[in-house]
Amino acid sequence: MRLASFIPVALLALVSVPATTLAAPSNLYEWLATAPVVLAGENLGTYGKYAEFRIEGLYRGQAAELIFVNIRRTNRDRDRILHKEPLKFEEGQRYLLLLEPIAPGTSEGRPTFGLVRGVRGSRDVPAEGAGPLLEATERLVRIQDQRDDRVTWRELADMLDDTNRILIETALDQFLKFRRGDQGLIGSLRPLLDHPAPDFRERTARLIGQILGRAREGTIQDAVELQDELGARARRDEEIPVRVAAVHALDQLESDTVLEILEEIAREDPEQAVRYAAETLMFDREERENRRALRARESDAGAPSESPPR
Repeated sequence: MRLASFIPVALLALVSVPATTLAAPSNLYEWLATAPVVLAGENLGTYGKYAEFRIEGLYRGQAAELIFVNIRRTNRDRDRILHKEPLKFEEGQRYLLLLEPIAPGTSEGRPTFGLVRGVRGSRDVPAEGAGPLLEATERLVRIQDQRDDRVTWRELADMLDDTNRILIETALDQFLKFRRGDQGLIGSLRPLLDHPAPDFRERTARLIGQILGRAREGTIQDAVELQDELGARARRDEEIPVRVAAVHALDQLESDTVLEILEEIAREDPEQAVRYAAETLMFDREERENRRALRARESDAGAPSESPPR
């Protein structure tokens, strides 16, 4: 059973997260990872301790078309400090569920499941944006189930060129978190510096800076163009976190022009946080240059002098 009656849209704005799942990991890839059964279904109602679902998309594991979820057990075991209100399913609403089988089932023999992650084990499937969410779920589960690290990172790199913003967000998060990625990603990252979502631009600038920080000096491809694009974000982006991230990424490029841009930002940016970032990086650059000069003088002082000609 695969995707069924959900209505796809061209682009997902932001997936709404219900109050019952606010503590769940925002990264869909990590949220899905621990569940033996992943499915999407419509809630048909709650009867005593069971919530009944009709499955409309099965992405991992096995389940019948109609299942029960033990909602009472989930609410009984919840952390009442983090989750004061019990988890409730709205009849007729579609949900993405992380499940594990419970034995035995109900007295009617209906398959019964518990929620993995407890009250954090469900997400609303929005009426608009269902297509991208479920397409991303299917792809991410398929990648996880291959259990091949090389495949995982290759697929995540491909996601940077996708039109599904959930996949783009997932890839950015994973590369940043695990400090992965090399210069081969920069061609896919550069267009994301112009993404309409500020958080995408900020994460993209951070990832570019992370990659440049590991690159050997003189090996950076299209360094001049990249400097111009980062400089434009550092100077003119409307969002402060984007400008700060771009300033830090720009600092990974060694050129006199970068120093001039940092000096301009430290002098003219209207926000103190951005000016401070530029000033700190300028100070660090000066310290690095002083250390290099000191090592050069010590090396020259330790070198044997040439014997005078006879």
